[in-house]
Amino acid sequence: MSRLRYLPFLLCLFFFASCEESEDPSNVNQSALIGRWQKVNGTECRRFDSNGHGVKWDPSDDVMEDEGKRMNWHWEDSKTLYIEFEMDAEIGGSSGEPTVVPEDYFTVVRADATNLVYKSDDGFLYSFKRI
Repeated sequence: MSRLRYLPFLLCLFFFASCEESEDPSNVNQSALIGRWQKVNGTECRRFDSNGHGVKWDPSDDVMEDEGKRMNWHWEDSKTLYIEFEMDAEIGGSSGEPTVVPEDYFTVVRADATNLVYKSDDGFLYSFKRI
């Protein structure tokens, strides 16, 4: 009987462990990244184009897709995504070329037809839904 009192505690541990996003590479369909995404808890949007370019914008800041920040991206491996942004030449310098500002490397936890979830090295989770 004394062992049964631990059963609810063990079930809770199992439940919380099973709710965590898995980093299993089978959850990552690299081709599903292509398209338009919006943060689940926000208004920021990102578009990933098949040519390794894209754009980041936020309608709540009165920035629409066609005037958003240009970005470049590529897959480092089966689940590591690298993203960098291009700053306008006026901001970046006088060479007339845009200045590239790295954002970071991210571990993609899920990429499928409707969900995109990745996390930074410091553990911050970014969740998007397809729009």
